[in-house]
Amino acid sequence: MLVVWSGAEWRVIHPLIDAGRMPHLQSIVEQGVMAELATVQPQVAPLLAASLASGRLGDKHGVLSYVAAVDGRLRPVTVSDMASPPMWETLGQAGLRTIVTGWPAYPAEIGPGVFVSQFFTRFGAGGRHALHARLPRVVRPAALAERLVPLRVEPPELSLEELRHFVPRPDRIHQGRDPSLAKLATWLAESTSNHAMTTSLLDSDVWDFACVWEDLIDRASHAFMQFHPPRRACVSFEQFETYQNVVAATYHFADMMLGRLLELAGPQATVLVVSDHGFRCEKDRPLTSGIGRGAADWHRQLGILAMRGPDVRRDEWIWGPTLLDVAPTVLASFGIAPGDSDGRAIERAWQRMPTVDRAAPTPLPRNSDTLIDDEVQALCEYYVGEGFVEPFAVHDPQATKQARDARDFNLSYVLQSRGALVPAIELLEALVERRPGVARFALQLANYRIALGETDAARELIDTAIRQGLPLPMAQRVLGQAFSAQGNHAAALELLFASEQSHPVQLGIHAQIGEVYISLERWDEAERAFKKELQQDAACALAYFGLGRVAMARELYEDATESLLESITLWHAQPAAHRTLGFALQELGRVDEAMHAFERSLQLDPRQTELRRHLAALRAAD
Repeated sequence: MLVVWSGAEWRVIHPLIDAGRMPHLQSIVEQGVMAELATVQPQVAPLLAASLASGRLGDKHGVLSYVAAVDGRLRPVTVSDMASPPMWETLGQAGLRTIVTGWPAYPAEIGPGVFVSQFFTRFGAGGRHALHARLPRVVRPAALAERLVPLRVEPPELSLEELRHFVPRPDRIHQGRDPSLAKLATWLAESTSNHAMTTSLLDSDVWDFACVWEDLIDRASHAFMQFHPPRRACVSFEQFETYQNVVAATYHFADMMLGRLLELAGPQATVLVVSDHGFRCEKDRPLTSGIGRGAADWHRQLGILAMRGPDVRRDEWIWGPTLLDVAPTVLASFGIAPGDSDGRAIERAWQRMPTVDRAAPTPLPRNSDTLIDDEVQALCEYYVGEGFVEPFAVHDPQATKQARDARDFNLSYVLQSRGALVPAIELLEALVERRPGVARFALQLANYRIALGETDAARELIDTAIRQGLPLPMAQRVLGQAFSAQGNHAAALELLFASEQSHPVQLGIHAQIGEVYISLERWDEAERAFKKELQQDAACALAYFGLGRVAMARELYEDATESLLESITLWHAQPAAHRTLGFALQELGRVDEAMHAFERSLQLDPRQTELRRHLAALRAAD
């Protein structure tokens, strides 16, 4: 059983477990393993869901946005756009019985097994109209819909007493000015509906693999995390008193639902609880709104993973799994190889790794889905209403251009995460040429140019971006990075300090300052800068990488190993961090682990000739 709690965050969970409010997740942790699960970039919800389902990055699975431009008009991205098979399709082709509920995809997936789309429980138009009335292909097999419809819960069915568990004083809320309570009621009704249908299917059908996507935590966090304790200065006492309990109550409710799922799974089932990303909840909470265009600013790189089962290790913390490893882990538990997955089975989770002796079946052909106009309109209206995309007309030429640009921008992120900077740059160059007035495209291209050592070209791009309205603090940061790459560290520090003074709350600024100090071998100042960054952002992989290098310079190899492992857990695709970790482990006499770290570094960046020679020498001496 795979349970996805979108947006779940360990920093919220741990205090609730300690308070006895999440006993069912606690039982999984105590009986199995737990980890922080690194997500992938960019954090666009359809891309994350497709990567979780397939174990592949966006350039392979092809899902990069909510909407796509096709034949001069916009349409929602559908399952036919996903070029890689999801794990349940592979399992179904292998003869296993699958049930998937709440997954954010439409139409219902091709292939064998039961599939209930998230849209079966969703309400449009402010919670007044059931979307499934306009989306006929939300359930597979279609005949199941008649059985499941009576299990749906309508928002008005929730009593005021039930809502008091989340908002103890709903009478304080002026419904005409603040729609928060109505939204929460809608989300709770949708979540309850999904749970009712899931448990009905699990209780009455025979299954080998069940997958439940639940996004109540994510939705509540986006709307109410700003009111979660401790109170921030920008939140009034009245708002804090009214809404401070919502996030914790949502986690408690999710754990109650998990308890019933575990009961239906039975004690011998292997169970994974994961989230597609984490959530900023402490000092790192941004000032932007949690809903709409600033929503992704609230996401954190690290989500959660908890796993228990007959052959799973007990009560252990494991390092380094990523979102891409979930599907290969599920397939491996059934003895099936993951094919061309970008992830790998989490071997460290098992006492004894399952025998993987079956090749993945040939994926089913993915025919193009033609959506009727009402399906297109219903999905687009829903995405706009939820703040996922800006309002648009499906035939608007400007909107189709923007959709194509967003897709290419997201694809450049994916390619960069593979280390494929040249094709990423080619995409961005075309974007900058098409949209010369968009500063963020030029800024991203400048960052990639700096990574290739092309600092003069980067500075020209930054100058252009400043003229186009790029905020000065951000321009100063990127220029500082360019000067540092050229070896002009004094100018780099001057720009970075100026950026910090003009805008003190900037995630990443102190990590950049620390990098310059490392170049100058000013280790004490570098350490202070990296620790200052971690005070603002406890999930900054670059800050931990910097601390690891400072510790290496001081020959503190245990400290270096700890910091570097934390950095790699936060951001796996760092060849330099894996390489440095290898040298730290080698100094500690842990040669086998060091070789593994060197191998991973070379997988991420095969161009490291000296490291390849070093690894060959280690193997020869072993």
